[in-house]
Amino acid sequence: MNIIARFRSLVPSHRVNNFVHLGNSLAVVASCSDDMVQLRSFMIGATSCNICFNLLQPTPLRTPAYWGCFFITAHGIQIARILREKSDVSMSEREHELYERCFLPHGFTPRQYLALLRESNAAWVTFAPGDTIARQGEEVRALHLVTGGTGSAVVHEEAQSAGSGGAGGSPLAHDGSLVRHRSATDGVIACLSQKSMRRSGFWVGDCWDPAHVCSHASNDGAAAVGLSVSSRLAQTITGGGGGGEGGPPPIQRWQTSVRAADGSLEAVRFDAGKFKAAMQQAGASALHSAERMQIEALKAHREHTGAYMLSYQARHKSRLRALEEAHLKERAAATYEAMVALAVADGTVSPEESRACAAFRSANGIDAERHLDALRKAGWSGRRL
Repeated sequence: MNIIARFRSLVPSHRVNNFVHLGNSLAVVASCSDDMVQLRSFMIGATSCNICFNLLQPTPLRTPAYWGCFFITAHGIQIARILREKSDVSMSEREHELYERCFLPHGFTPRQYLALLRESNAAWVTFAPGDTIARQGEEVRALHLVTGGTGSAVVHEEAQSAGSGGAGGSPLAHDGSLVRHRSATDGVIACLSQKSMRRSGFWVGDCWDPAHVCSHASNDGAAAVGLSVSSRLAQTITGGGGGGEGGPPPIQRWQTSVRAADGSLEAVRFDAGKFKAAMQQAGASALHSAERMQIEALKAHREHTGAYMLSYQARHKSRLRALEEAHLKERAAATYEAMVALAVADGTVSPEESRACAAFRSANGIDAERHLDALRKAGWSGRRL
């Protein structure tokens, strides 16, 4: 009470309205600010002016003043959280490089990024040429972010036809049937070079998809989160209970195999369930960043797959053309043999038959060796056609 009385003695009654003008001016400035720290700071100033105006009334308005103190406290807490997120954190050189390349472009803060690394047991791993990163048909237990490699290393994504008896087995669809893949003759459906990975890495597995996320308690108490079927790399296969409450958790299996080729690959391994559980606990801003990361990952995967199939078709176009030409030559040779056999069937060859055979040879490129072979098969030893 004494403090309010002293404050009122310092401010003339005809100056009290100035707090209203000053407070509203600060509120206008706050509404024009794009920075959240500045906006909340101006709002603290505006609320403080309103508190002063309420307490300087002939009968002090304490209830609005108390609410003003509450709003000032709330703004202060939010400013502290924002400043904490923006404050410097300690990273190793490897962690800093990974953050700038693969997480910063999508909006992750340094603290969110470090929390993901810590809570998902992230580890840097190296795959030698031929090592498998994901094996078709096996359960998904880890996600990998391939960041680069040595020499001419590439990532091969491969699909094996159902029933081919590969080491990884054949994946199952939601209804339990075998999944059949449309793949190239060598099984490779995508080939990713280091140049393509330099931008933001390559995710083996879905880093996030809110449309297919469902939490289940795992044995160690952590949340095991189902992988999305939006990527062709992995699909969710629901257990007998449908993955709902009281039922068994869904099983995630790789739809395709991914392996290192032509050199060793460097990647970061994340525990799949813990990574998604940590992502859910990181807050709304982290989830928005994760959605952007997933969208970019799916776009990149589609581009890599489409580009490889186009290059595959281009590489085999000349081979296909050669096979077609050889097939046409064989058909022409067989047709010519039939013409020769028909011409000599009566024991004589007329000038018209001779000219027809000569024209066919010229039009279809029948060489002398093929011509003599046709005569031998027809049993003709007389005058040549």
